[in-house]
Amino acid sequence: MDAALDAIGTAALVADRGNHVVIANEAGKQLYLAEGAKPIARAIADARRGRASRFEVRPLKRDGRGYVLAVLRPENPSTDERLERAGTRYGLSTAQTGVMKLISRGLSNLDIAATLGISERTVEAHVTQILLRLGVTSRAAAVARALGDDDG
Repeated sequence: MDAALDAIGTAALVADRGNHVVIANEAGKQLYLAEGAKPIARAIADARRGRASRFEVRPLKRDGRGYVLAVLRPENPSTDERLERAGTRYGLSTAQTGVMKLISRGLSNLDIAATLGISERTVEAHVTQILLRLGVTSRAAAVARALGDDDG
């Protein structure tokens, strides 16, 4: 199975029923080491529940063991670039722009906190400032405004 995982062009991990990573390709190992077990397990659990997640999951076998293949979804650099420009246009800090990028990927405040290694309260403060500076009342509206105001 290692060779099959290595053939995948992005981070790929196999997780058990409890969302614990049991095997990964090299990119998956690097991601796991960089982010830690809990954020990865949470993202895989979200993907299993059909929630927005950084991973796409597929069952490996229908044998009742619950193993899944979790593959990191490709990021859209053009969206990130557009959000960077919007952050500059609206006077967002680097941290606030980073939070807005993660909001655009559907991450919750808790997931953003885990990804960035900051507290959930700090994320809430960043989100509040993003909403104020963009003149909107929701996270989705903030991303829509940021992307909609950009010409490309």
